Amino acid sequence: MTIKNREQNIAEAIHKELKIDAQLIIRGFQELQSLDIENDDYYLVSQLLSQGLERMMKVILFLSDRIQPGDMKGDFGHNLETLWHRVRDDHDVTIKDKVLNKELKVLSEFNKNARYYYLSIMDGENVKFDPQKEWERLEQDYIDSNSINYKKLTNGDDAKSLIQRINRHHIKSLEKIVCFLSSIIVKLNVNEVGWIVPLAFQKYATYKAEEFGTTDYAEWPQCLEYKDNPYKISWRNNLANWWKRMLGRQHEKSIVVKKKNFKGIWPFRDIQKVKVIRRKDKNVTYYFIAINGYLCALNGDTADKLHLPNPYKAGYAVSGISIQPFLDIAKCL
Repeated sequence: MTIKNREQNIAEAIHKELKIDAQLIIRGFQELQSLDIENDDYYLVSQLLSQGLERMMKVILFLSDRIQPGDMKGDFGHNLETLWHRVRDDHDVTIKDKVLNKELKVLSEFNKNARYYYLSIMDGENVKFDPQKEWERLEQDYIDSNSINYKKLTNGDDAKSLIQRINRHHIKSLEKIVCFLSSIIVKLNVNEVGWIVPLAFQKYATYKAEEFGTTDYAEWPQCLEYKDNPYKISWRNNLANWWKRMLGRQHEKSIVVKKKNFKGIWPFRDIQKVKVIRRKDKNVTYYFIAINGYLCALNGDTADKLHLPNPYKAGYAVSGISIQPFLDIAKCL
């Protein structure tokens, strides 16, 4: 394997790993947010969040040259507290949040000792760490913080509202570490080639303090990979544009380009075909590429005038691989 091929493989691995990490964390928040009186099992929450945070921090340590090949799954590998201290010390930042410290301790112990909790019990092991009880202790800490909470527990509607507030309370603290880690990944991405920060982490990196604990994760069904991309192609087919084309004031040509027929290095991630579009509107010519139902700009003029991203910014193309052939195709239409 050549050095260039190895670098491409590593870049692709980083990109796909970060996508998995984002999915694990968001699914973890979804599960935590959905807990209620009927469903109070913290096991899946612990599994998702502990894995997501562990893997996210390992990517950061790898990109920072702070973890050596072969150490990804070393003795410290499942200890979130150790990983967090390494990342935190490297970037000289401290998050002062007692709730977060307790949550990290629980998730770290789960990661080290209870990932196979029920299987271990079935196998006859004496499992000392019970993730359910540890999370219930954190719940109790919140309830004990205000005597009014005990009165609410005796009323069905108030109890449900209280549980929702407890869930938001936990998510609010955990979002702080996710946002901090996301901001590091965004910074590390600036001079990197071949991988893109998932849109979910891009969004977290811009969170403000007042946004912590306010996200409705029921609205995040796919880790924002496509959902949060605002450049849906539907505007291109609206009635006004349809009339312009019918009246001859707007002219559009397009062609579908398939990966299997493309000569050269295919720049798009997990995409088998794209549509290249040239549109003339009055005296202006725009060049687009449609990917998975979303529109991206093929040149700077189109991007600036229509406020569209290029395929790299949208997360569809691999940095370092040219999309110039597609602009050339569009200009020839």
